[in-house]
Amino acid sequence: MGQSQGFFSKKVTLDDVWETINENRKINNDRHDIHAEIDAFLENGTQAMAVEVKAKLQNSHVDDHIKRMEKLRKYADIFGDKREFYGALAATVVNEKSKNYALENGFYIIEPSGEDVKIIKPGSDPKVW
Repeated sequence: MGQSQGFFSKKVTLDDVWETINENRKINNDRHDIHAEIDAFLENGTQAMAVEVKAKLQNSHVDDHIKRMEKLRKYADIFGDKREFYGALAATVVNEKSKNYALENGFYIIEPSGEDVKIIKPGSDPKVW
């Protein structure tokens, strides 16, 4: 069972309608040296969101997800995928410092809230890759 299992066993909406949720998506493109693993990938016809799931969110996870999003954008451009790509970080434990760091970098935050999850949108517009 992957880390994303608990977060995406319920329907999650982030201001948009996501047609599909794929867990544990891998990108392995040796020709262009692009390799990435995405815990949950939400898609519709014009947008996609890559969600990184952690037990406890740390600033280093935010930095890693920025790199992952850059790889995803590069990979999409190679294959003519013009969708807007957004990022989110989901964690069971989210401290304020790491949450603020993620939000400042344009990521959504998904965290537990009782029996459900709480989705926090970045204060400014979410970053689009």
